[in-house]
Amino acid sequence: MTFTFAPSASPDTVTTIRYHVGDTDRDTAMWDDETIAMVYALESSIGGAVISLIKQARLRLAAEPDMKADWLQVDWRRSDAAWKDMLAEKKQEFGLGWQDSSGGQHSYRPDTLQKEAPDYGET
Repeated sequence: MTFTFAPSASPDTVTTIRYHVGDTDRDTAMWDDETIAMVYALESSIGGAVISLIKQARLRLAAEPDMKADWLQVDWRRSDAAWKDMLAEKKQEFGLGWQDSSGGQHSYRPDTLQKEAPDYGET
């Protein structure tokens, strides 16, 4: 597994992506350089690669079973919540998330598919 994290005034792509996902410690690295380079090639942008790796981290957590044995309990929901928050932040930072720009509010319950004001017999 190749690991590179070389902070500088002009960091390479792998270092930049590692910085954004917090994967900067060789001993606890989640991804090798080759995986990061592959994801960057697939996504065609640093932001896209960051988002993709965060989603991959959440998928890994989802596959881990919660466990309880005597006094030890491992519950992955807190970790997933942290990754979920980071995903939202990075989507906003890179401008890659869906955002409601209408600024309006539903006047009627959206799940009723109602498009007009209800007719209460008033004239």
